[in-house]
Amino acid sequence: MAGWDLWEAHDSSLRPLLPGFSLTDGREQLWVRRDAHHPWQLDVLLDRSDDEWIFKRDASNRLSTSTLDQLGYAEWARLARQGATTR
Repeated sequence: MAGWDLWEAHDSSLRPLLPGFSLTDGREQLWVRRDAHHPWQLDVLLDRSDDEWIFKRDASNRLSTSTLDQLGYAEWARLARQGATTR
């Protein structure tokens, strides 16, 4: 994400993700903004699974990545709100 100001969010703290540095192991969230003079614009939740998205607060809420690829955002959001399990 060249041109963006990236920060790791973990345990109520932020750490800048500087060019050339990798995300710290175990981190699952990035905050993103254009630069230090702009507000935060994105809150990115990372999922490192290969074939299935699992909601980290309720592991029974899961979708296969092939299903996610086929769904539009509105349908995905509807399923997530319902807590549906679709494979």
